[in-house]
Amino acid sequence: MGIGKDGVIIIHVGGVYGDKVATLARFRENHKTLLSDDIKARLVIEDDEMCYNVDDLLPVSEELDLPLVIYPSSEPLTILIPRINAIWHKKGIKPKQHLSSPRPGAVTVMDKRAHARRCTILPMELEAEGAGW
Repeated sequence: MGIGKDGVIIIHVGGVYGDKVATLARFRENHKTLLSDDIKARLVIEDDEMCYNVDDLLPVSEELDLPLVIYPSSEPLTILIPRINAIWHKKGIKPKQHLSSPRPGAVTVMDKRAHARRCTILPMELEAEGAGW
């Protein structure tokens, strides 16, 4: 396709299926045994507000050298960004982040999944040393 190495495929890990620990173990095993090196080179995982958060996925990301895109977390971005970007840099891929804000007036988790038309505030931490290239 002529796409450089920065052309990645970003996926959510998927459902929990009643046992988050067992599901993440299956994800790890499938990543190691079923995916070709070409797919592994382009695969990126993203946390979500329903099943898996950054606390669930960062250890998987670090273990598998699998880049991660995150939503806001209780952990400060000044701590998370260097750890996450280290994986992107190790693979020689320009780091990517998905920025979004909940739709105005959103109250429930499902309401907040609908994104606003624009982000009104961008995290200062993304401009920090090591946040990008």
